[in-house]
Amino acid sequence: MKKIVVEIMFCILLIYVFGLSFNVLPAKADPRTIYVDDDNIAGPWDGTLQNPYQNITSGLAYAINGDIIYVYNGTYYENLIIAKSVFLIGENKHATIIDGNNTGNVIGVAVNNVNITDFTIQNSGPSFTLSGIKIDKSSGHKIERNIINGNSRGVFLFNSSNNVLNNNNISKNKEGVYLVNSSNNIITNNKIASNEFGIVLSSSNNSVIFHNNFISNNQSTSSINSINSWNNNIEGNYWSQYKGKDNDKNGIGDKPYIIDTNNRDNYPLMGVFSDFNVVYENETHHVFTICNSTIPKLQFNETIKMLKFNVMGINNTAGFCRITISQLLVNKPYAVTLDNKQVNATALPSSNATHTFLYFTYIHSTREVRIISKIYYELMEKYNILLAKLHALNTTFNELLKDYDLLNQTYQEVLTDLTKLQTDYNNINETYTELQAVYTSLNQTYNQMKGNYTQLQQDYDSLNKLHTKLLEDYDLLNQTYQEVLTDLTKLQTDYNNLNKTYNQAKANYMQLQNDHYTLSEKYKSLNSTYLQILNTLEIEHSTLLEQYNSLSSEYTNVRVTQQYVLAVIAVITVISSSFGAVYYRRFKEQKKVIDKYKRELDRLSPLDISSVLFKADVERRKAKIETFEQKYGVTLQPRRTLEDVIRSLELKKKTEG
Repeated sequence: MKKIVVEIMFCILLIYVFGLSFNVLPAKADPRTIYVDDDNIAGPWDGTLQNPYQNITSGLAYAINGDIIYVYNGTYYENLIIAKSVFLIGENKHATIIDGNNTGNVIGVAVNNVNITDFTIQNSGPSFTLSGIKIDKSSGHKIERNIINGNSRGVFLFNSSNNVLNNNNISKNKEGVYLVNSSNNIITNNKIASNEFGIVLSSSNNSVIFHNNFISNNQSTSSINSINSWNNNIEGNYWSQYKGKDNDKNGIGDKPYIIDTNNRDNYPLMGVFSDFNVVYENETHHVFTICNSTIPKLQFNETIKMLKFNVMGINNTAGFCRITISQLLVNKPYAVTLDNKQVNATALPSSNATHTFLYFTYIHSTREVRIISKIYYELMEKYNILLAKLHALNTTFNELLKDYDLLNQTYQEVLTDLTKLQTDYNNINETYTELQAVYTSLNQTYNQMKGNYTQLQQDYDSLNKLHTKLLEDYDLLNQTYQEVLTDLTKLQTDYNNLNKTYNQAKANYMQLQNDHYTLSEKYKSLNSTYLQILNTLEIEHSTLLEQYNSLSSEYTNVRVTQQYVLAVIAVITVISSSFGAVYYRRFKEQKKVIDKYKRELDRLSPLDISSVLFKADVERRKAKIETFEQKYGVTLQPRRTLEDVIRSLELKKKTEG
C-alpha cells in the first residue's frame, strides 16, 4: 500500500515539474477607444464608455487615424464610408450587425490600414457592383472573423493589394470574394459557402489562397487573366466538388484540383479545414485540423501539455483527422488516444522542426481525442495503473470498513441484547422469589381448603339425607297436586256451562240486532219485548251471580288444599280471583247499563234507546274482553275450556319468570 502511494506521488511530481507554467500578461497602455451603442437613444453622445455614440457613422466622424471604434451588440442600418485608418471591432460577430438595408455598399473603404473584425455585414444593394465590404484602391487591410452574407458581392477588392481576408464566413452572396486588379493578397481560413460564385479573380495575380473551405457554391472559382497560388506548398483548400482520392492516407488529395490552365490547387484538402487558437505562455499558437468530422472545440491542458477535442460524424462511417501541432505546445514523441485507448498516428513527411503533422483514422461516433507527449502518456498510464490499484485498495478498504461497521453494529446489538437478558434474568429472579412466596402461601391455603373439604364432605352427606327426605315430601305434594287437578277438571266443567250461557246470551244479542228493523216498525211490541229481554238479563245476571258464588266456594276449598303445594295454588288462586273479579265487574257494569237504559228510556224514543243501548253494550263487552285478554295473556273464543285458560296462564307465568 505504501509503495503504491509513493509511486503515485512521484508521478504527480514529475507531471508538475514538466508541465507547470505560469501565464504572465505584459501590461499594455489602452489605445483611444470610441464606443458605439444603438441602445443610447436619448444621449448624450460623446463616444465615451458612459455616453457612446448611437451609430457607427458618428464614431467614424469623431475618430482619427489609429483609433479603435468598439461597437456594442445591436443592428445598425447604415452605409459606412471609412476614410480613416481605424480598428472597427464588434462586440460579437453574431449579434453586432451592420445592415445596408438593401442599398449601396454596406462598408466602403478608401484609405489604407483599416481593420474590420467581429461583425455581421449584410444586405447590400442589389447591383452587381455593390458589396458587403468594398476596398477601393487601398492596402494594408485586415478583414477578420466576420459573417458576410446576403450581399451582391461579399468582399470586393478593386485595385487593392497586400490585404488579408482571414477567418470569415462569406455565404449566400452572388459572388463571395471578388478581386479586380488586386494582387499580393492573402485569403486564408475562410468559409466560402452557398454563393453563386465562391471567388472571382480578374487581372489579379500573386495572391496566396489556402486553408479555405469552398462548400456548396454553384461555381467555386472563376479566374480571368490571373495567376495565383492556391496552397502554401504543404496544404491547399477544401473543395466540396473535389472527387479525388487519398490513397497515401495523409489527408491531401492525390491529384490536384484544377481551376484553369494556369491555376491549380496541388494540395486539395480531403476534409474541412479548421484553425483553433491556443494561448500558451502569452503567445497564440494555431492548431490546424483537416477532418471529415465535426470538431466543436479544442482544449489545451497547460499542466500536462495535452490537446483534447471531440470528433463527431455519421455513426459507423470512416473518419480521419490530419492535425498540425506546434512543438511548443506538445513535446515529441506523441501519443494519440481515442476514448482513452492509444491508436496508431502517423507523423507525416511534411513535419519539420517547429511543427508536426499527424494523421490517424477511426470509426465515426462521438469520440474523444487526446494528443499528449508520449512521456506524459506513459507516466499517465503508470499513474492510471497505480490509481486503479489505489481505487481497488480503497474499495477493499471501504468493504472492510463496512464489514467492521457491520460487526461493530452486531456487537452493539449483542451487547444490548446481553444487557436486556441480564435485566430479564433479574426480573425473572425477582418474579421467581415472589412466586416462591406465593407458592408457600398457596400451600397453606391448600391445607386449609383440604380441612374445609373434609367439613364440606360431611355437610354434603347431611344434605344428601335432607334431599332424600325432600323427595319423599315431593311425592306427597305430587299426590296432592293430582287431587287438585281433579278439582280443576270439575271447575272446567262449570266454566263450560258458564260459557254456554254466555253464548246463548250472545245469540240473543244477535237476534236483537237482526230484529232492529222490525222493532222500528212495531215500537210497542219492541218495548214489551225489550222489557222481557231486560227481565231475562236480570235472571241471567242472578244465575251468573249464583254461579260466581258457587265458584268462589269451590275456590276456597281448593285454596285450603293449595297450602301443601304453593306453586300450583298460586296459579289457581290467580285464575280463580281473575274469574271472580271479571264476573263481579260484569254484574256491576250490567247493573249500570240497566240504570242507564232506564234513564235513556225516559229521554229517547224506544227505537233510539234500543239502538244506543245495543251498540253501547256491544262496545263495552268488547272492551272488557280485550282488557281481560291483555291482562291474563289469553284469547277468549267461544267453546273454550277452563283448562285452556289455565294452561295459557301457566305459560305466561313461566315466560315472565
